[in-house]
Amino acid sequence: MRRLATFILSVIVAAVALPAPVFAQLNLTPQDLESIYRGSEFYDPTQECSTITYSGESNTQIAYNYFVSSGFSKEQAAGLVGNFLIESAGTMDPKIKQGGGTVTSPTDSSGKPGRGIAQWEYSAADGSGRWDTLLNYAELRGIDPLILTTQLDFVMFELIGEPSVEGISGGYKSDAYNALVETSTVETAAVAVSQKYEINKAAIDFSNKLISYEAAFSARIDAANEVYDAFANFATTNTSYDQNCERNVEDLKFDIVVGDTTDIPCEGQTTRQYDADGYKSGQRYRILVCVVELPDGSAGPHVNSQISGQVYAMLQDAWSDGVEMTGGGFRTMAQQIELRTTNGCPDIYDSPSSSCSVPTARPGYSNHQMGLAIDFHGVHNNATVDGYKADPNNETWVWLTNNANFYGLYQYTAEAWHWSVDGR
Repeated sequence: MRRLATFILSVIVAAVALPAPVFAQLNLTPQDLESIYRGSEFYDPTQECSTITYSGESNTQIAYNYFVSSGFSKEQAAGLVGNFLIESAGTMDPKIKQGGGTVTSPTDSSGKPGRGIAQWEYSAADGSGRWDTLLNYAELRGIDPLILTTQLDFVMFELIGEPSVEGISGGYKSDAYNALVETSTVETAAVAVSQKYEINKAAIDFSNKLISYEAAFSARIDAANEVYDAFANFATTNTSYDQNCERNVEDLKFDIVVGDTTDIPCEGQTTRQYDADGYKSGQRYRILVCVVELPDGSAGPHVNSQISGQVYAMLQDAWSDGVEMTGGGFRTMAQQIELRTTNGCPDIYDSPSSSCSVPTARPGYSNHQMGLAIDFHGVHNNATVDGYKADPNNETWVWLTNNANFYGLYQYTAEAWHWSVDGR
């Protein structure tokens, strides 16, 4: 079955200092490296219905997965993230400053006091604000206060005192936590966060009977519902497969290895094999790339060794059916950066894929960079079918639509030509 993927905004999470020769050649700054190397966990599509990860293609998705993995229901997680979207003017940027712009450093005191995804107030004069507490919390843990994962941890610290740190007592927003966990709908969760955790002006005015319920909470409820609709089917705390999952894990033909794959041999016929740096969710791995041989003996897609057998079998079967298809698979980091440049992405490292003239994942975040995706030649977005970009008169697209899932490949909803192990 097909799966949907909604990508909202770009992500800034913890950097992992890993050397790579290409970066020296490009003269990248430390900020550029932070934009490339991300701290989120590998997304394992074989576990999408039973295990929560912190991964995602946007700050919004990572935050949602984080809160579900922390024990909140899907509705409650959406209520939290919907509020943070409103607080951060739709950006979920941990550096955003109240009134616009971004802070230049953790102690940047310019402008209005709100800071970060929850707009914690900075009281530089006396250190009494919640942003001041966040700075102290981050310093004691030795982590950066201006990255998403730190701020998500700090939300949990305020709510329940975990992750704990010596020197500061957490859980001082336990009333917000108690109110939130009692909710069962997206709407009530969004309202509880607004009233008890954010305690924003609109919620106060509502309590003082100065404005209506709709005026106070409608924007937050709408944002929370959008988050729920986008991500609820892709995260669950259940240990068994969730009935809401659109694809049963039995349909997946690949056992995706999280890590290096140089010890996994190529399967099927290949024209060449080579080791390369692969990237998934910003993490770097050393992978074996296999150039799959096509039935006519020429070189086909370059793919990760762990899927080479399935891809080889699929191409053999397609050609047997008269569909002589091939495509481009693995990309190096330099190639991904070059493609982002060619496709006019506003910021090579930080802007979301949707901001490019052709949607293009950020460096370190494309399945192509792990050899787990193929762009099939000759397929175009000529129509939309069931919410998917489609090329219904193209024999390659028709064959893939009818057969690719049996080989563990799934179409990305926005591109008829792009097929991967997890539909991204």
